[in-house]
Amino acid sequence: MLKLIIALLLIPILATADIIPTGRYGGTPTLGACGTSPALTNAFDSGGTITIGTGVVTSCVLNFANSGAFWTNMPQCSVQSHSGTIFAFVSALTGSTLTIGLSASLPGGIVTYLCW
Repeated sequence: MLKLIIALLLIPILATADIIPTGRYGGTPTLGACGTSPALTNAFDSGGTITIGTGVVTSCVLNFANSGAFWTNMPQCSVQSHSGTIFAFVSALTGSTLTIGLSASLPGGIVTYLCW
């Protein structure tokens, strides 16, 4: 219980200290190659959710909206698949794009990303 209370008290502090990115960071990115009709939900350069498009999809390209203007240094990113059997990983990263690799095709699957 004490851990939960401490965590709840720290969230506003961490968010204002720019340790936890929030929606105010970056613009709205776009998707490149990511299957047919992929979608972004609550997406910003700093993080969001991708619904992979249909077809055989083993990678997905996210184009940052503000690229060089947003990132002072090269960004670091983490990705996670919501599938229990197919894994997502960062296969390439530049100041303007994040390429997400998938261990197998994941049409219609969900992947979240977080960049800082």
